[in-house]
Amino acid sequence: MIVHSGLYEVDRAHSALMRRFVLLCFLHLLGGKAFKRMVGKDDLNDWFDARMRGEADEKQKKLA
Repeated sequence: MIVHSGLYEVDRAHSALMRRFVLLCFLHLLGGKAFKRMVGKDDLNDWFDARMRGEADEKQKKLA
């Protein structure tokens, strides 16, 4: 609704709904096995860079 309405201002109800969706997405991602094994920012950067390049993360698949 927010994107397709063409409005620049978002009411509180829609804003709260979007915050909830974003929070649930972060919780899902951060609760994953790959993130639980990360010990530093380099692990996160490597994981993110591999996905930005469209590469399958073979290292994480082997660890799963």
